[in-house]
Amino acid sequence: MALESENKMPATNTEPNRIQGLDALRGFALWGICVVNLPLIARSFDSYRQIPESGTARAGLFLNSLLFEAKFFTLFSFLFGIGIAVLQRREGTTFLVRRFFGLILLGFTHAILLFPGDILLSYGILGLVFLPLSRMHKRALVVTAIFCLLISAMTYTALGVLSQTNAALPQTNYLGSYATAFASNLHVYPLTLGYVMLFNWPGALAMICLGYLAERNHWLTRIRLNLFSVLLVFSGVGGSLLYASSATWQWKQYLPTAMLLMAVSAPLLSYFYAQIVLTAANHGTVWLTRALSAAGRLSLTNYVLQSLLAGILFHGYGFGLYNRLSYDGLLIAATAIYLTVILFSLVWLRFFSTGPLEWLLRTLSHWKAMPFR
Repeated sequence: MALESENKMPATNTEPNRIQGLDALRGFALWGICVVNLPLIARSFDSYRQIPESGTARAGLFLNSLLFEAKFFTLFSFLFGIGIAVLQRREGTTFLVRRFFGLILLGFTHAILLFPGDILLSYGILGLVFLPLSRMHKRALVVTAIFCLLISAMTYTALGVLSQTNAALPQTNYLGSYATAFASNLHVYPLTLGYVMLFNWPGALAMICLGYLAERNHWLTRIRLNLFSVLLVFSGVGGSLLYASSATWQWKQYLPTAMLLMAVSAPLLSYFYAQIVLTAANHGTVWLTRALSAAGRLSLTNYVLQSLLAGILFHGYGFGLYNRLSYDGLLIAATAIYLTVILFSLVWLRFFSTGPLEWLLRTLSHWKAMPFR
């Protein structure tokens, strides 16, 4: 599923390349998730209401808003749907139910210990919601996905309206001890979970439906660069231009329209990203595919590890760089964290066949201790 490689599927002649491509796509998505999450870990809520102080900082925020926000959560949700289809066929529904409850447990723990913007709990709940839907006919799933995308567009528009207000934001303290950071996580978690539920769940459920269909109906081999890829780029980037400009220069009056356009266009750019990675994996870009695939095979562990490394860098129990870096520095820091987890993955997989959290989730899913090597 999206947060763990499914590299034990029965292989055909083309299956190993396909699996490695999905692992690479999963590993690539970790970079975007890190770029989007890092400002939430490294900066206060109030800083989102301020125009960045330098030209390079404004460029960093513009690139984050244009190319990353909403795109990689969409991509992860698509991969999660693929994983559900694979595991449902291989392990059955009971296994999936235990797995989703395991994700809920891991997600809640991750949220209160490290990062209240966690998505694991959301995927666990959405997986349980999707299981009854998985029995529907292909057309019904497509209609469900379209309906959820429409709801997503409406909620993002509503978020744009809410962003025009100056509602009070919760106060946090991430420059003290770990105990104060833990207390801050507990304080803001209800707000962040509510945000994710209202504004991310509809679009995520839509992409889970489409990912499930893509695996079940063998559409994945068609996700390659082609002549229409140019249209995807122009549509995806063009749809986020107003949002990126509004977020960078605080054009609050345009945010409702901007967020509507971003919600509609984000899946198009996500699909283009998938085309790039899967085409590269299919055409034998060995070093790149190997690095991305290693990160993707340990994606659950790496997702949490990125939060841990970010906390050590920016919170008071570590180097205390909270509110010290602007968006240009954060883009560099996120990429450095991402490269670190790739290196960790390459080294780890020399000695073990699965990551520590992947092993824990498999043990919970099978309800028995699984081999670690």
